[in-house]
Amino acid sequence: MSNKLKNYLQESSAYRTLEDIEKLNDEHENLTWVPMLPLYFSLKEGTEDQIVETLPKLDQKQRQSLIDIDGWDKDSFDIYALDRWCALLSYTKNVEVIDEFVRSNDFKLYLKGRFNIYTFDVENPLYPDHDNFFTTDDDSFLFEFESDFKFVDEVKYLIKNLYASLGVEKANEEILTLISDSFLVLQEEAYDSKKDRLRDFGYVDYFEALELKQCLGTKALSAFIKSKLQNKGLSPQLENEELNQTHFAKVVSSFQVNFESILDELELVEDEKRMDYLQFNFNRLINATLVLSNAFKNEEISTGSVGEQSKQRINLALSYLKARFFNQLGNQSTFEYFDFYDLYLIGNSLLESSWKQLKHWLLKYNFTDKNKYFLGDRFNLFIEDIEANGFKIRQNGRLEVIDDFERYQIFQNQLDLVFNLVPIVDKFRVIVTEIKRTKRSKSFFRNYAVSELDFEAIILTQFANYTLGNFKKKNKKKYSLLDTEFYRFFREIYREEKYKEKLHEFLNFSGLDIIDGIAHYLQDIVNDHIGYIEDSELESIDLHYISGFLILNQKSES
Repeated sequence: MSNKLKNYLQESSAYRTLEDIEKLNDEHENLTWVPMLPLYFSLKEGTEDQIVETLPKLDQKQRQSLIDIDGWDKDSFDIYALDRWCALLSYTKNVEVIDEFVRSNDFKLYLKGRFNIYTFDVENPLYPDHDNFFTTDDDSFLFEFESDFKFVDEVKYLIKNLYASLGVEKANEEILTLISDSFLVLQEEAYDSKKDRLRDFGYVDYFEALELKQCLGTKALSAFIKSKLQNKGLSPQLENEELNQTHFAKVVSSFQVNFESILDELELVEDEKRMDYLQFNFNRLINATLVLSNAFKNEEISTGSVGEQSKQRINLALSYLKARFFNQLGNQSTFEYFDFYDLYLIGNSLLESSWKQLKHWLLKYNFTDKNKYFLGDRFNLFIEDIEANGFKIRQNGRLEVIDDFERYQIFQNQLDLVFNLVPIVDKFRVIVTEIKRTKRSKSFFRNYAVSELDFEAIILTQFANYTLGNFKKKNKKKYSLLDTEFYRFFREIYREEKYKEKLHEFLNFSGLDIIDGIAHYLQDIVNDHIGYIEDSELESIDLHYISGFLILNQKSES
């Protein structure tokens, strides 16, 4: 049964440009067969001449849908987006196309929002004190516009066609009604009509798309999954127009790779009605993510990252469900119980929920953007990989997407480590405060300014001092290493790999051994800072450039 979604992806990959669509049109006299969203995005990338040439080849519903998508910003009518459509439609010089538009509610709403419209008396004319206006051919109305409005001739042409289409008397009645009507009332009515028209194409309204931003906490997510597993998912009967929808190549390109597990899972779906529903549900999910990222309104179509994000959450959810709820699912397809919206919600909640808790935890201990550096390079890189790189983790020096249960567990363990260490890192800031109170010079350390000190440098220096026996002297506070001490630590402790066993002693000594993963973390940051140094290079390395260990200036006292 998965052939339907495979076919969806394959067909979508054929819609790359308007020229590609035209090449597929050999057996048709027009383009009324083209699915709505490939048509929309191909026209969006097309030239003005291409769009003008294409519009008459579409049917009324297609043309209306193009305006429906472009002409709204959330629930507000975008009169500035309609400037372009008024121009394009007028350039077609096609009577049927223009007649259809000037009779539409969109044109009326556009006139109401773009112009100040007044009745006009030829015998006793009242003109504005500027030249930004025109009157209708019968001098019944005056239209006033902003000084930077560029499409005066195009709108005048459309108004002439309104009169030609309705007749003078009926057109005047329409404009009089327009003057008295409320813009907000007209907008609300048009908005409801627009939503209904686009639903058949799988287009998702902005406020419906906001469902994707839901983030369930651990208990709520568990309850959601259990409730879904109690009954198989519903599959409403779909119309042919809904089933025939597909997408634009750029939008679905992300799903051409690393989507095999989803397609394999769909193979287990036996009910054709369920498969039809899942295909349409997938289409709606992709459209919802595009709406939330404003991809329909942006000049540049940057849909790749949007697709990658959706794929990540879907893949993660499927892997999570199969790992954690294998006994309940058995040999049945996960898609018998969950649709693509459900999977996105689950994957998004897994990634976002604990991450939001950690951000709250960082703020609680005042680790803001200004002083987050004190956490150290490794924790900050972890945070950056989540925030800037879209939920990725580093494994063996490579960034990997968190899109399966195994990587999710690694991510969760790293989150827990940061979560548990933050209160302790905060206490280590006391050491920095004490160093600052000494009022020693900024060059107290050879390789760090006092303002640059972070947790990694302090904890590793403490570790090195412990392994060298420097803490055996009572009441000796030692926050740095002499040159000779650093060389000794490197040769005798690090290179001989004694540091691995010493780590556990140090953690027990400092009381940090209660934190899961702390030993592995300390081992990693030791390697981060000095793992690149060769024995033969040690004497020639400028200690000013050594990181992770606080090395005392020779003129200073430890």
